[in-house]
Amino acid sequence: MRTAFGAVAFVLGIAILMAGCANEATDPALQKVKKLNPHERDSLLKKLLAGYKDTFNVDTTEILANGDTETLRIRHYCVYDNKISVPREYLDVYGLTAFQTHNFVSDVEFKINSRIIFKGTISKAIFNKSISDRLAKSGTLSVPYANMNSNGFTIEYGIGVPLTDYYDNGLIIKVDSTGKIKDTGTLD
Repeated sequence: MRTAFGAVAFVLGIAILMAGCANEATDPALQKVKKLNPHERDSLLKKLLAGYKDTFNVDTTEILANGDTETLRIRHYCVYDNKISVPREYLDVYGLTAFQTHNFVSDVEFKINSRIIFKGTISKAIFNKSISDRLAKSGTLSVPYANMNSNGFTIEYGIGVPLTDYYDNGLIIKVDSTGKIKDTGTLD
């Protein structure tokens, strides 16, 4: 009995290992990182680390046809939470055994005629239903692109796994002129 169980466990272990190797071989993001020379990988790591200090700000005002004034302010920044572990298969390429990184969020304030219509913080959690499990676990939000109109505003994001080319564009949040979130998800 013990021998049969050991044999089954051994075969199962080999199957899991082979499946993992097959996934690595077909992962285009991993293949792209592997093709980078050491200088390019070092540059990517340095850029990531320097990006923690960067804060992206949007402060824009528009006057609508009816004379109303809309103002949108966004502050996108690193929260230094150490909650993201870059997947091991990407770290091997860099010669790292572990790499903890941080989430990025956006503080958003939308006003019409100096009256606050929407104020809140946008994090990747708001998009969890629209993104892959890997991005939900290991991805960070990119710098946003915002647009206002008479119906409110939209903010678009990309999301990617740091140190990799595993990236997805097209996350969007739409907020109407009453401050209600009308839609979150992906661009169609």
